[in-house]
Amino acid sequence: MKIKLLLSLLFFSLISCSKDDANNNEIVAQETSMNILLNSEKTNITGKDVKRGILPVTVNSVVIKVQPWTTGGGIDPTRVASVFNFNIVADNNTSAADGFEIRNFSTGVSRLSVTANSSSTVQEYVYGNWTNESSTLSVNDLFIKWEAQSPAVNYISNAQTINAVAGINTPVSFTLIPTNGRIISVFQLSNELKDWNYSAKVQTKFEGGSGSGMANVDKTHNGITHLDGYYAYQGAPLKHLVSIFDDKGEKVAEYAVPVTVVNGESVNTIYTILSDKIPEGNKLQTTILVPDFKSPLPDQKDI
Repeated sequence: MKIKLLLSLLFFSLISCSKDDANNNEIVAQETSMNILLNSEKTNITGKDVKRGILPVTVNSVVIKVQPWTTGGGIDPTRVASVFNFNIVADNNTSAADGFEIRNFSTGVSRLSVTANSSSTVQEYVYGNWTNESSTLSVNDLFIKWEAQSPAVNYISNAQTINAVAGINTPVSFTLIPTNGRIISVFQLSNELKDWNYSAKVQTKFEGGSGSGMANVDKTHNGITHLDGYYAYQGAPLKHLVSIFDDKGEKVAEYAVPVTVVNGESVNTIYTILSDKIPEGNKLQTTILVPDFKSPLPDQKDI
């Protein structure tokens, strides 16, 4: 089952700010319409929280960056960039704003960009929860337990270049694009391996890097690995590493299963570990095969 993480539109409108004759002749104001907290590097002013509105539940903070830009297409070092941080709160929060409002950034050409993530505190990225569990819960109940957790998701937007004036500016809209997904993988032994009293260890690893840690799977325990956040992105070199042990605890097989990540979605899979990967020499040779007792539909005969 794949659970789609919703995309959303951020709507921003630039509004006026009076010029100061002495020092602020490059300052204007901007107004947005969505749900988040306002904090500017330039002015160090914290704005109001913003109501969630149409934002998906996976978005809890948003950052809007206004980078002064040259007409030639590069950073303008003569003007100061502004960064505005927003926290999202419930719609019934009466003290929260109905939309975004950013003020006091330089007039002229600027490049606007938006990032967002599921953190309740403002941070550039959320790195997520890479973990595992072994449990006596059924595979379905184990999945339900972990699927109910809010995923760690990061979003970006395409940058847009505007020419801000000291006055009301044309609204600007952005589409949030998710940059990672979530992997929930549940593991159980086949009935055959349970009958043999075999066990397995499973972990999900980023190639050459960190992983979920080891989940133990046996006749009474199922395992799960959970990965989300920054490094769980589409195309990431992730693999499930599976080791199978016989009834004496000796390793009889080891193999890897590729993992596919879809940005903006939860890829949920229940795996059954079979004996197919165990070399013939390591399999039990005392299995007794009992043929099925067949009971076909009755023939029709005249007597």
